[in-house]
Amino acid sequence: MVPGRKMDAIKLYRAENGGGLADAKAIIEGFITQTEAAVEK
Repeated sequence: MVPGRKMDAIKLYRAENGGGLADAKAIIEGFITQTEAAVEK
């Protein structure tokens, strides 16, 4: 994922779900990891 888009995803997640930056970052990074693993299969 493009770094700038990753930050956009984190900001969007926080706007829609609230919570802190660290929580949003962990959730988005987990999603990216799962998505990349699925694409590699």
